Amino acid sequence: MTMRKTLLSTTAIVGASMLGAAAAQASDPPALALDGFLRFEAKWVDQDFSNGRSHGLHFESDDAGFNMNAAATADNGLKYSAKIEIDTDGANAGVDETRIRFAGDWGILDLGDEDGAEDAMAYGGENQQCYGQCGYDGGAASAFNFIGARKASPNLGTGGGDTGDASKITYYTPRIGNFQLGISYTPDSGNNLASTISASDQGDIRNVVGLGLNYVDTLGDVSVRLHGTGAWGDTDDDAAATLEDATGYMLGMGLGWTDWNLAVGYGNAGDGLQTVNGGQDNGEWISTGLSYAPEGDWGYAIGYFMGEASRAAGEEDTDFFTANATYTWAPGLQLYGEFDWIDVFNPSSTITNTTTNTLANQNEGMVVTLGTRVTF
Repeated sequence: MTMRKTLLSTTAIVGASMLGAAAAQASDPPALALDGFLRFEAKWVDQDFSNGRSHGLHFESDDAGFNMNAAATADNGLKYSAKIEIDTDGANAGVDETRIRFAGDWGILDLGDEDGAEDAMAYGGENQQCYGQCGYDGGAASAFNFIGARKASPNLGTGGGDTGDASKITYYTPRIGNFQLGISYTPDSGNNLASTISASDQGDIRNVVGLGLNYVDTLGDVSVRLHGTGAWGDTDDDAAATLEDATGYMLGMGLGWTDWNLAVGYGNAGDGLQTVNGGQDNGEWISTGLSYAPEGDWGYAIGYFMGEASRAAGEEDTDFFTANATYTWAPGLQLYGEFDWIDVFNPSSTITNTTTNTLANQNEGMVVTLGTRVTF
């Protein structure tokens, strides 16, 4: 707890001194810029067990949004900006993220509802997958039934300390000797775009500190990137159950050479929000990705994700192989395709196979996606 308070105090001091230095007026008010995207996808799905997911052909046009950004520079050199991100996909339509940013030679200070350093500074195989619908970090779950698997994608989740877009402050240092450090503080993971302070709720985490450290360098023709992130928070367990505090971490490495990029990541989401001494956890994973983007209009990537988690009935396993490609047809217009093969085993599944009237604890299948995306 002492370290957490010390880190928070340091961030507050930096922010206060920066704001004090910002008294000078900007020559011009912030200028508004607008950008966004819309995509349409056709998915062909074949899996052993659907139950609420599609077999055969499946259309999607639910992923769209736009960002409003306004930025200016004060006469004393302080850069300041605001961002509002609007998500227009289906039932989740509405404001997704908001952020005020101050920046200068001293670093960057973010205030608002956005991902923290534990997520924004993470790097792994998933960073080389977005030449289609982003492979195992994308939207396969809209068509494939993961039968309740805890670890089917490379993210810490709330139990691992990831606070998502909850209200927070984040400070990023300037890059010093190829290193950069980021730190976030989130009072309550349940307080997201809220007009009132949220109540104490089981399933939230409080006083969350997220940390990120990365290193980037170029050695001859080879680019190198290393990263480590982690998060720690106190679990709200004011209900009958006593739950483990949230903690998790991720490690990653990337290498680039000419038009090729390779990335590998490892993550452990700990046992936060699981019953104390219950023998269950949120899982761990390995992510890999290789991309090739030659000069021109094409980009290609392949990747493999392996996740596992300890469940009450045994070990859960997820295997996910993906291959994808993108073609830029015209400025702001892309066509893309992706092939996903997925195999999930969840011994604690509570999903009933309506055909056999038995619990379904395994699903295997493939998803083939063809899509087009317009960005503006």
